Amino acid sequence: LVIMIILVVILYALFAFTFSLGKVIVNFAEPLFAVGVRMIVGGAVLLGYIIIKHRKSCYPKVQHWFTYVQLIIFSIFLPYTIRLWALQYIPTNKASLLLSTAPFFTAILSYFIHKERFTWLQIIGLFIGFFGMIPILMNETPLEKASYGIGFLSIEELIMFIGVASMSYGLIIMQKLVKTHACPPYLANSVSMLCSGILALGLSGIFEKEHIKGDIYSFIGVLILQVSISNIICANLQASLLKKYSTTFMAFASFLSPLFTSLYGFLLFGETVTWHFFASFTIVLCGLVLYQYNDSKNYTALKN
Repeated sequence: LVIMIILVVILYALFAFTFSLGKVIVNFAEPLFAVGVRMIVGGAVLLGYIIIKHRKSCYPKVQHWFTYVQLIIFSIFLPYTIRLWALQYIPTNKASLLLSTAPFFTAILSYFIHKERFTWLQIIGLFIGFFGMIPILMNETPLEKASYGIGFLSIEELIMFIGVASMSYGLIIMQKLVKTHACPPYLANSVSMLCSGILALGLSGIFEKEHIKGDIYSFIGVLILQVSISNIICANLQASLLKKYSTTFMAFASFLSPLFTSLYGFLLFGETVTWHFFASFTIVLCGLVLYQYNDSKNYTALKN
């Protein structure tokens, strides 16, 4: 049990480190180009492994093409491109904390798409979670203050929220592909990675004039590290841990990421961690606990 808990901590410490790597990689390459190369490499490696291991069972079905298109755009392309773009302007700890609101976006989208109903306790949890973001959103960097925005929301924060909502919708699409269409998760991940990488690289050729901004060898080094940690180590470790722990526990454990991200941001980039971060972190966590507690109670009742 102790070893498994340590592995959970390692998982989210590594996830948090990918934000630091993202902050570094945009110093060497444009966001679309970086996402394109990363996803093509990661997707190709994963797909190659699948073809060798699973052979005939690893091919996507033609009738699921529209679901795959949605997965490619909303699960990989938009979230990762937006996150890299935003990391040029906002601190890593803020980006990580904004990403932690994904469970709330998923719940709201499920309400409209699947007509899921909330209890009053869940509704209160959702409101607490969203209002908990106000302190961190009010603490703006000089780059954010210099850009456009709506009220205390900068354009970077607004676009980051779009990325989080996109990722949440991508999770719903992934669930549909895996459960309804019986598609293996590793197949969905590899195909969406590879195709989103091709899309990002194609758009980079159109919209980004200078793909590499710094030393190309530094870019390759950071890219290899990012693919190894995120696309290979974290993906496999998370899949293994989900066999042992519930999704509710993993949702709570994911809040370790913003804490680790803050530590890395302080050590690597000199980012200051103000009271705004800890206030938002505590309030959002309370909202998530309230929502997930009620959700887990309903699941246990149904199971019994």
